Amino acid sequence: MADVPAHERVRVRVKEFLHTRGRGAARALARDVPTGKHGKPRGDQWVSDVLRDKFPQPITLEELDYIARHMQVAPGWLVRDYHHNYEECTMLESRLLMYFRSVPDTVRHGWMAVLEYLFSFQQDQLAHQQATRTLRTVAARKRETPQARRPVTRP
Repeated sequence: MADVPAHERVRVRVKEFLHTRGRGAARALARDVPTGKHGKPRGDQWVSDVLRDKFPQPITLEELDYIARHMQVAPGWLVRDYHHNYEECTMLESRLLMYFRSVPDTVRHGWMAVLEYLFSFQQDQLAHQQATRTLRTVAARKRETPQARRPVTRP
């Protein structure tokens, strides 16, 4: 979907969604997108008008929110370009993902094994540090508690 206008990407994703949902999905979508100030549901023709190939009816940002809510996705997912990982990635993560996707599957599996090993090692180290910290805290508290005093006896 590179170099495809945003409105076309939305149309394609909505079409795919309706195709996977099958019969009655378009009517349910039309009911979930209210119209104007009064909030009346759209008619069945609205979905056909939005999805037609020639001169489709434009989708407003408000309608995009309702469509995304109906599809249970973020509105940005409907609009975003697959070749740009700007949804939740930092630049470093985006570069890493680009490099990861460019290598063969055998190399990917090898990298994944190394990353899983490093992650599990880190988790083990953190658990060991937490246990050591807990033991030191318990020992320090025992040292700080005052010794039991003898009761004062009165003559």
